[in-house]
Amino acid sequence: MTQIPELSEEKALEAIKEVIAQFDLTENEEKMKVAKEEAGSDLQKMLQIVMPVAIEIQKPIAKKYGFTEDQLGLTQFTMAIKKWEATNEEIKKYGNQLKAKYMPKMN
Repeated sequence: MTQIPELSEEKALEAIKEVIAQFDLTENEEKMKVAKEEAGSDLQKMLQIVMPVAIEIQKPIAKKYGFTEDQLGLTQFTMAIKKWEATNEEIKKYGNQLKAKYMPKMN
């Protein structure tokens, strides 16, 4: 069984900043814009169209921190960062910024 990588608080902060920077690249902003426009407000389409784009954008960073470049690895990467949100306001702030980049606005 493969060991699941862990992130220290410092590495989690570093990683989430890198993820946000990756989303902020012009080409990735454009990919997300196109995907969101195609999905509209349909939650099912968001999951089918937007989430795969968001996952693709995060893959290289997850790999850099020792996670696999698949859905399981991205889930583990996300959870390794999220575990620090309860105790680190900066990580929580960046986590909220990241969610806003790919999650639909709920009314």
